[in-house]
Amino acid sequence: MKTNPTLDELITPNVLELSARFLSFENTNFNAHVQLLSLDPTADFRFADLSGVDFTNSDVRGYDFTGADLQGATGVNVRWDKTTILDQANIGDSLFSYRLARDRFLADNPAIARQVTRLKNDYWCNTILGVEKLLRDKKNRHGIRIARAVFDETSDTVVRSNVLLFMRLTVDSGEEHRQFIYNIFASHAEQTNVIVAGIRALNALYSDQKANLNIFMAYLNHKDALVELRDRRDLRGRWRAR
Repeated sequence: MKTNPTLDELITPNVLELSARFLSFENTNFNAHVQLLSLDPTADFRFADLSGVDFTNSDVRGYDFTGADLQGATGVNVRWDKTTILDQANIGDSLFSYRLARDRFLADNPAIARQVTRLKNDYWCNTILGVEKLLRDKKNRHGIRIARAVFDETSDTVVRSNVLLFMRLTVDSGEEHRQFIYNIFASHAEQTNVIVAGIRALNALYSDQKANLNIFMAYLNHKDALVELRDRRDLRGRWRAR
């Protein structure tokens, strides 16, 4: 019985052919890679190293990332929900971090969840003033959490832009703030005014974070003129110099 397989037995012609096809594959979409490699979303990503992966325009609903390293994974327009399994996964500084923490917090604090609902359903200027008041109240330790949840729940772009601005002025943790912004790009990629605010925040406050590169690259050739600001040229030059 053989106990030491040769290299030829481990790397078959089929593996070499697939490797060559993958290296020449020009599509950068994560789902396209999964399909090309015939990977099983429910099994092949458990405990996998996916740190820094770009999930832009990907749908990872139904994927099992149990125990996977997803630290720094970001992306624009990413679809995921409760069918995306993240048990024991390292999701630090990733697009998944904020939303999971938010859902746990609201589930554990139903009174605050009701307050979020009241604010998001109020007239837009009342919502903005209400959030600003919460954030200025240093005694309210949950103000920032409520503001973020209102941002997620409302569909008003004016409200979202103002809430994001207020949060930039009051947030304590850089990592926590980045996680919230990563969620914006993943969940609200088509809302240009909010995206521009997010790009400016990342560029001004966290330009040295490698996880930002996937997001910045996704907007270098954006069709909307609002994104064709000085931020775009500055970001391109900054990352070319690295």
